[in-house]
Amino acid sequence: MFIHPQEILAEIETTGYEHVVDIGVGSGAYTLALASKLSHGHVYAVDIQRHLLTRLARQLHDMRIDNVTCIHANADMLGGIPLKDEIASVTIMSNTLFQSEHPQTMLKEAARLTHTGGLLLLIDWRDSFSGLGPTPEQIISEKEAIKMAMQVGFSLEKEIRTEKHHWAILLRRNFTHE
Repeated sequence: MFIHPQEILAEIETTGYEHVVDIGVGSGAYTLALASKLSHGHVYAVDIQRHLLTRLARQLHDMRIDNVTCIHANADMLGGIPLKDEIASVTIMSNTLFQSEHPQTMLKEAARLTHTGGLLLLIDWRDSFSGLGPTPEQIISEKEAIKMAMQVGFSLEKEIRTEKHHWAILLRRNFTHE
């Protein structure tokens, strides 16, 4: 059994007014779950793969969801996502770090987008699981992710219990990192 976005998102207290950046939307599971949770907020769904954003945009249209903006961008570059600094009260990166050529830069981009006191939800693979997940060389451990996130201005808020294939952590942005 894999992670269910609603269960993970239940770990984040929301008022419904938040602005959220979902970096690496993939299938759009977190974006769709958040859009219904944020009655007066907004979700910025970011991915480098246009076809995923096109599919998500169709789903959003069919479901009559209008509080999501799909953005084609490269999160592997500082300033690669065309949004203003500190726009997000929550930034989400699910199964994204392992795909990055520059995970530290991607975390700096997340820090740029997340306002001071805001949250970063990181979810990624624990292991390769005999080819089910990414290659062993691509795996970024929870401990390694925490260390990298702390270097760009986040502190660990809590570890979130997940199924055996993934880890999940919630971090809080402490300060502006140059």
